[in-house]
Order: sequence, then structure tokens, then C-alpha cells
Amino acid sequence: MYILGVLFFTTSYLNYKWLFFYWHPTSHGFNEDIALYSVTLMKFGVLFHMLMSLFMYTNRRVLTPKDYSPAQHYRPKGEEPGKFFARRFDRQQP
Repeated sequence: MYILGVLFFTTSYLNYKWLFFYWHPTSHGFNEDIALYSVTLMKFGVLFHMLMSLFMYTNRRVLTPKDYSPAQHYRPKGEEPGKFFARRFDRQQP
């Protein structure tokens, strides 16, 4: 059995060494084409990302709370219309 083991592992070693150096010397397609292709895909990714962010900001149903009404636009809760600047910039109030 020792002799068969030595023969098996020796032939396996030589076989793998020959395959490594002669059968797989270079990898095909592993060159600058991968980088150029990835840059092309990044351009489409940036475009897709910009379109989705545009959709998110322009779709009122996505970013609007359920209790929102147009009368409250840019006004804190409980604030009366027309009182925003009066309350904050009136010098008469203490």
C-alpha cells in the first residue's frame, strides 16, 4: 500500500504541476476589458440612482406624512397662518 500511495501522490503532483503551468497559463478575459465594462455599468448605475431619487422627491405619496394638509405647508404644527414671522421677529413681545 505504501508503494501505491507514493505512486499515486507522485503522479498526482506531477499532473497538477503540468496542468498549472501548461493548461492554465493565463486567464481569458481578465484584462482591461473588465475595468472598462465596469465603468460603463457605473454610468448606468448613476443614471438609475438619479432617476430613482428624482422619483422619490417628486412623488408626494412617498415622502408625505398621512396627517399632512396643504394648509400646513412649511409651517410647524399648531402654528396659525400668517403668524410665523410675527411671532419670531416681533420686538414688542418679551
